[in-house]
Amino acid sequence: MSWKRLLSIPIILFALPILAHAECKEHIELVSAKEVGAEMGKSEMWVLQNFKVNLWLKPTSQGKGRVVGKLLPGSRAVILERGSQDYKVRSPLDGSVGWVNKIQVKRTLKQDTATREPC
Repeated sequence: MSWKRLLSIPIILFALPILAHAECKEHIELVSAKEVGAEMGKSEMWVLQNFKVNLWLKPTSQGKGRVVGKLLPGSRAVILERGSQDYKVRSPLDGSVGWVNKIQVKRTLKQDTATREPC
């Protein structure tokens, strides 16, 4: 066995635990900055610089709560729970957990948590 092959073995062995922990989970994808801009009469750049989607402490059906986190337009987040009008998600922006109304969501999709590839 050549020394080049021997050097590649630890790298492969190191990567295996990461691959083994990858999971296919359902995510939300928020409406894009372009779509938000069109609705608000603002440019996509303005939306990217000035607009964030709120994550709420409780679902819409339980009344107004407080903001516990933020999401960027067009971003994806892992679904933790479903409500009648909302999704409970973890924000990739700040790690916060909260509820986002379905009106902000463009679609749901299954995605690998490690590679972000569809599955």
